[in-house]
Amino acid sequence: MMLAEPQLQLTLFTKVMHDFHQAQMRIMHLTKQNTCQRLASFLLDLADGPEFFNQSRHLLKLPVNRFDLADFIGSAPESTARAFAKLESLGLVQRVTSRTIEILDQEGLRSVQRGPYVTGKPNHAHTISP
Repeated sequence: MMLAEPQLQLTLFTKVMHDFHQAQMRIMHLTKQNTCQRLASFLLDLADGPEFFNQSRHLLKLPVNRFDLADFIGSAPESTARAFAKLESLGLVQRVTSRTIEILDQEGLRSVQRGPYVTGKPNHAHTISP
């Protein structure tokens, strides 16, 4: 079938490469970021999808429960809860319900995602200790 449909081959190859890149990025996040950074990355990734993020109201629907979220970001549920509390204390997010988050400061989340150093300079706006 793929020999008869070269476009199918290209589409499949593109999809596999995209999935590989996503997996590679996920591994990098799990190994080089602390829990707050991984949570910020997860929230920002979801905010890119209109099926999860209502941009006009800044509301993000989480497609997973807190246990699955903790598994996904490679953390214990308690550590994930502390990371949420930290992001809330920084004024970046507000939990509306257990599965709905209001994103108050998307740029602040990006700052947390990048970590304490951005281009070699300390990021004092939202420093999160590991």
